[in-house]
Amino acid sequence: MSCGVCMFKRFILIVLVASLTGCATEGYRVAESECSYKGFSQYPVNNVSQVVTQNIAVQVPTGQTVCNSMSMGYGYPVQTVCNQVTRTEYRPYQQNVVSDANAANRNSYIRNCAQMLCYQRFGNHQCESN
Repeated sequence: MSCGVCMFKRFILIVLVASLTGCATEGYRVAESECSYKGFSQYPVNNVSQVVTQNIAVQVPTGQTVCNSMSMGYGYPVQTVCNQVTRTEYRPYQQNVVSDANAANRNSYIRNCAQMLCYQRFGNHQCESN
């Protein structure tokens, strides 16, 4: 494995762990970091591609128009502006999406492992010192 690939995987690991922590205590982040290596070993990144159907909002003409007339003042002609009336419809479309099939299991493992370490070390699942 090239060094560039190792650095990329390490970067991804750091980003994923950081996204898991949010507003966690320092102790919880340490515990989570300790659990991440085993979590990624047991549930490695497994990117899979799948086609999903999503909806997109489109404006569809109703066949009606609304016209507004306005005068710019004495001596000027009246201007009339007409606009088509539309309604929103949702139309399905298919999109190719790549996702990590192991992410949910890995994140659950890391979270449970970190909570267990916190409980062992601090007596609570958040690693809060009393």
